[in-house]
Amino acid sequence: MKHKLVIYGNNMYKEVDFDDSFAGSITIGTDKACQIAFRKDRFMTCFIFRIDRQADGEYIISCNDTVYLTKDFNLKEYVRKLETGDHLSLCYDYTGTEVFSIDFLACFDAVGDDYDLQIDCKNISEFSIGGQVECTIRIDDPYTHEDCVKLYKVIDGYDAEFVSNTIGIEVNGFMPRANTCHVRDGEFLSIKGYSFCICDGMIYTTRKAKLITKRKVEIVQYQKNHYEYPKFIKNVRQQFSMPDQTIEVLEPNNKDESEQQNFLMSVMPMLVNMLMMVGLRGMMGGGGMYVIYFAATMSVSTTVTVLNFVKERNKRQEKEERRKKIYLEYLTNREDEIIHLREREKTVAEYMNPSLNNYMTFIENFDNRLFERKREDEDFLKVCLGKGVVRSCCPVDYKKEEYVDTEDTLKDFPKTMHDKYEFIELKNIS
Repeated sequence: MKHKLVIYGNNMYKEVDFDDSFAGSITIGTDKACQIAFRKDRFMTCFIFRIDRQADGEYIISCNDTVYLTKDFNLKEYVRKLETGDHLSLCYDYTGTEVFSIDFLACFDAVGDDYDLQIDCKNISEFSIGGQVECTIRIDDPYTHEDCVKLYKVIDGYDAEFVSNTIGIEVNGFMPRANTCHVRDGEFLSIKGYSFCICDGMIYTTRKAKLITKRKVEIVQYQKNHYEYPKFIKNVRQQFSMPDQTIEVLEPNNKDESEQQNFLMSVMPMLVNMLMMVGLRGMMGGGGMYVIYFAATMSVSTTVTVLNFVKERNKRQEKEERRKKIYLEYLTNREDEIIHLREREKTVAEYMNPSLNNYMTFIENFDNRLFERKREDEDFLKVCLGKGVVRSCCPVDYKKEEYVDTEDTLKDFPKTMHDKYEFIELKNIS
């Protein structure tokens, strides 16, 4: 069985572990030759005591004549066999005042160090934990078959009664010195390596423990990865570079500036010619058939001219509509690329500069990103100051002109696109 020696007193605490392989002795005191040495100026006199392990496995404690050992301040001893669970006081020989206390405790390996198993004991005022068959929460372990701790509900916690001996039983890391003690809400009770936390009527322990109980049992899982605290696997860090490409928005093709003839000006010569011919023949008299023929000829010419005029106008309109459609489709595709790059900027900024809330999530989940940065990294000491509006790393570029044709509204789109996406909002700033 493993043991530990606990030395504690005024502003001091020291634990010395003894495993099964320990043999020989260990010296403790104010002498520099001691294996565990204390400062002389902290004590009234110099002292030395030692722990020896004999061949039969028994532990012997002895001290020099400047101090003595006592149990419950009843008898002075300078040599004593240590028993598991001993609580001793080391006192000055000439005054009898205590130097510090010494506890010799059994040491059991912890069965799990997480508290992910919840046992509901809210509706009962009395229950028991231990290895005995009648225990409410039974530990299925041969080392605990004689142990039993009864707990009675009181206003500010529980009153604990130790039915068996207290060897291997600890409350908040210390072995109780009596058969009863008070356990407050939120404190810890340990039975030979099996640790329990009592909180709001719930008993929390590790699911690695082999327990038998009729109470309601539930697994509570706060950690979202497969790592077991405090172990983690550090992988190669994934680093993302901020996009910095320039997005160019081209101008539309020039508007068709071919001369648009006025309709009246196109048909005016033929109409005037026809009217003059009809008027002259009417004044000269005769030639009615000639007038009709000439009028018919002029009418056909005028009709063809009108049709050609309408056709050219429709052709120009179709060409202009096609120019607008193609350019607006180009702008739509370009805008989609800009939005994609802006989203990528935000994603990279949020990943490389996690916010405080993200770091709190990393801590709660014990995420390996807590340990991803190294001293050699450029962002080793960078922290996120918050979110804000900053100039984008991927600016929109366009050809600036001193003179802009106000009749062509498409010429304004490149500048509008530049102004719209010049800044990016809600980006993590470091």
